[in-house]
Amino acid sequence: MAKKIKGEDGKIYKRIQPEDPNRKRTLEIIVGVIGLVLSLMDISHGMFAANFADTFGGGGEYTTRITFGLIFVIAAFVLLFFIKKNRKLIGWLVLALGFLFMILCGDYGLVGGIIFMVDGILILVRK
Repeated sequence: MAKKIKGEDGKIYKRIQPEDPNRKRTLEIIVGVIGLVLSLMDISHGMFAANFADTFGGGGEYTTRITFGLIFVIAAFVLLFFIKKNRKLIGWLVLALGFLFMILCGDYGLVGGIIFMVDGILILVRK
């Protein structure tokens, strides 16, 4: 419920409070940890499959894609600790990195990519 204050002119006004800069962001970090763990599990399976595919004519493409996916996942996880600096920018970056991870790694990045995309949306929605 909004706090009402009485002005100098005798009228009642609704008090508007600025956003709390000390808001806890534990939910976003917990979702990020879950996404990181699941992504690393999927990447380990994907790396095995990529090495097997590259052995029989992949030319290193699959291993490169999985490696870039690993870099994107680690970058998205590290960004979660800077939410308080610039919430909107970090939210969009985590959302984009989750999408890129999902696209690059195919079936092996589906679960982790979706979780990081949900985390990016959580960051943007929670003020």
